Amino acid sequence: MADWVAFVRAAAQRYRGSVAAWQVEPSLDLAEFRGTTQDYRTMLHAVRQEVRRADPNALVAAASPSGLDLPYLKLMLTQAGGDLDAIVLYPNGRAPAQLLEALGTARAWLGSGRHHEFWLDGAAPSAGSVQIAASALAGGVTREFWHGLEPGLTTTHRLLGGARFVGALNRGPDTAVLVFRNGADALVVAWTGSESREIPLTTVGPPAVIGSSGQSITTVGGSSERSTTPSGPTGTLTVGPVPVFVTNPDPSLVKDAAAAEAQGPPLIPVAPERDFSKAPEVSAQLGAANVEHGLYNQQFRAVRSGAVVPVTVDGQGAVRTDAPAGAVYVYFNVDDTFAYFVDGRYDHVVTLQVHRASAAQRVGFNLMYDSMTGYRFSPWQWVDAGDGWATYTVRLTDAAFAKTWGWDFAVNAAGDQKEPLVVRSVSVARLPPGGK
Repeated sequence: MADWVAFVRAAAQRYRGSVAAWQVEPSLDLAEFRGTTQDYRTMLHAVRQEVRRADPNALVAAASPSGLDLPYLKLMLTQAGGDLDAIVLYPNGRAPAQLLEALGTARAWLGSGRHHEFWLDGAAPSAGSVQIAASALAGGVTREFWHGLEPGLTTTHRLLGGARFVGALNRGPDTAVLVFRNGADALVVAWTGSESREIPLTTVGPPAVIGSSGQSITTVGGSSERSTTPSGPTGTLTVGPVPVFVTNPDPSLVKDAAAAEAQGPPLIPVAPERDFSKAPEVSAQLGAANVEHGLYNQQFRAVRSGAVVPVTVDGQGAVRTDAPAGAVYVYFNVDDTFAYFVDGRYDHVVTLQVHRASAAQRVGFNLMYDSMTGYRFSPWQWVDAGDGWATYTVRLTDAAFAKTWGWDFAVNAAGDQKEPLVVRSVSVARLPPGGK
């Protein structure tokens, strides 16, 4: 630390007045930083002290791990907030809806009087960059850094640079309709997650629509970008997966968006059948094709460590781990409408049905789960020997379920070398803290 402090002091003094902001570490991924969170906080504190002495006008920005690590963000903003002006997010691999939800959650902790900024490192532009860029602005990000530009990002910057987010309009499931204001002018950015659909969207006169390429859209057909049909019925617009910008929304839309924002942070609506907010539990029956009700595993079969093998045992569909191939985890995501960034509001009980072992202490498991202090393991559970199926429950009192690494928990069978773990079903129920 003495060497670090000396280096930071020399750098801050040498470049006084020439550097607007100092960021500590490029990111906190393992390839970039091998220390603990406490190590990082100590380094950050030293930077804050030395930069403040050398150049009080310079800002200090903290890095974060890739993804959207909400427990880390809360720790930094509540316990190390005096040592940073901004925190940089790296939403690699995250969907726009996930970014909006994470930013909305963080805004709720900080309240309207927050003095910390969120910045975003968008990496190289790719499909979905416009949606991420617009969602970040809607979520309160004040600076975005992209490793190169493409027409969609250039259009987004030109139309939304300096704009203020007003609110989001609910126009049905899987549809984003974000309203911004730039001075006296209002602007709507809209897209869907998959198929095109017609939505209510009144405009002043015929819709004035700009595509992601920056060109006005006036006819149907042509390039794949033309997912909006301005020639449709008055007061409606056909919106698709490619974002479009509507530059002449009716003033009533701005009022509606402001009223929606007053009710809470923006979210992209989900279909009623995907809303598990009032469900007593979520579950997944495992097999070649899972039956999933708010608990998702199938999407992780493409991950090498999660490529479990579908089997039929005792006439029941299930999956088994495959240690020789490295497939030792059964990964799961809990639907966000059921549990998201729990932060102590509930305990959760995970119930698993697994096939009994051929002999004692030949096969077992535990849960690796996204907690409020990073990923943690539950105690190891040996599977009873015998025939048929056994049911086990694991109670989690500190789950975050914020998908920090892209998943909420995994059934871990990495310690099983004698025979595979066979899992038939998994469910998750929530309980009040300390409740039964």
